[in-house]
Amino acid sequence: MKQLYPRKAGIVYCLSRKECEQVCSSLKKAGIEADVYHAGLPDKERIRIQHQWLRNSINVIVATIAFGMGIDKPDVRFVIHYSLPKSIEGYYQETGRAGRDGNPSYCLLLYNYNDAIRLRKMVEADDSKAPASVRSMHRQNIYQVVSYCENISVCRRKILVEHFGEVYDAQMCLKSSTPCDVCQRYKHNPDAVKLFDVSEEALLILTAMTKMRNVTLRYLAELFRGQLNKKDADQAMRLGHTGLPFYGRGVGMTDQDSLRFLRKMVSCLSIFAR
Repeated sequence: MKQLYPRKAGIVYCLSRKECEQVCSSLKKAGIEADVYHAGLPDKERIRIQHQWLRNSINVIVATIAFGMGIDKPDVRFVIHYSLPKSIEGYYQETGRAGRDGNPSYCLLLYNYNDAIRLRKMVEADDSKAPASVRSMHRQNIYQVVSYCENISVCRRKILVEHFGEVYDAQMCLKSSTPCDVCQRYKHNPDAVKLFDVSEEALLILTAMTKMRNVTLRYLAELFRGQLNKKDADQAMRLGHTGLPFYGRGVGMTDQDSLRFLRKMVSCLSIFAR
């Protein structure tokens, strides 16, 4: 905020009211003019904060998704998602509030897989009385966002545009003055990412998981790479997991890549993960 767009208008989206308050407090301590906007504030307070932001009396709004509907501020220079958005549709709409004046703007999504677990639990609690079809749809929405975040090989603009049934040539992003992070990385190093067919390994893992209970993705990743810490190694030996067909098949993979592979399985197959 200070380096790219000092004293410029921006939005930071958070998942909860408490998170909004914490982030806003940190921004103020850093000398950034910011305020919070969420459903817990009185109507008059929300209107006051909104008008201050529209008049540039404050630069940054830290908000839940309750903010932004029907607001047209063309000079928003950045939209930051401090927390995971609930869906690709929501993310597309929220980031679309940046740069409506046609000038370059910046969109940043801060991602940690634990946020997806937290978001899923929140959504499941909210959906406890909803039909199974609705719960399934909301869960799949989260997995689509996880897949988008875990992706390191496909143009992000292409993913977003084609999610809505349109066609997008990634070369347009690659050649633009504001490429996405994937295309930017490709510009600097075209060989940074290599693709491998791991469908056989995925099938072996999926088959084995039908016989496994209460295991984490990290434990599965260790089994897949054949590299376990002492505690997990003792457990694997006791339960016979070192004899599973997928054990050690991921040797040579980094810990990060093996976890990304397993998270991709979660995203594609909508299996339960923790």
